[in-house]
Amino acid sequence: MIILFLGTDASGKNTLMHALSKEYDYKYFMSPRSPICNIVYDDIYKRITDERFFHNVLLIENFLRQDAFFILVHVKPEILLERAKTRNEKHVVDLKTFQNHQRLYDHYFNVFKEYSQYFDENKHYQEHFIKIDNSSDINNTVKRLKAKFDKYADRNG
Repeated sequence: MIILFLGTDASGKNTLMHALSKEYDYKYFMSPRSPICNIVYDDIYKRITDERFFHNVLLIENFLRQDAFFILVHVKPEILLERAKTRNEKHVVDLKTFQNHQRLYDHYFNVFKEYSQYFDENKHYQEHFIKIDNSSDINNTVKRLKAKFDKYADRNG
């Protein structure tokens, strides 16, 4: 299983990834970035081109073929701002920027979740797109994710 995290800066992707990796005894490949992140940042920094977009779409399709999951990590914007201040973030320093970034993540996540149903009629890739809230205790978030992955593994061998 491949697990790719996406979400705004300070959403806890790395922390969540490391906690979940430990829970699974480092059995699965996990990354705190995904091709969807590339698309979001291409959009934010106005460097998106058809070619860059297409290459990231191919990456998404290839990851899905390898049974990858895309986990959108959501956090309440006020908490994101507090975390960013604690981490001394330089390029995301206000609530409006976090909200705009989160809207872009939501948009592209939903686009590819919807698109995935047309990718392969024999697979149900929509369940490979999971949105999870990480505003509270990281252990609760890990438990919720692990339950989803364990249920998927039980069903699919």
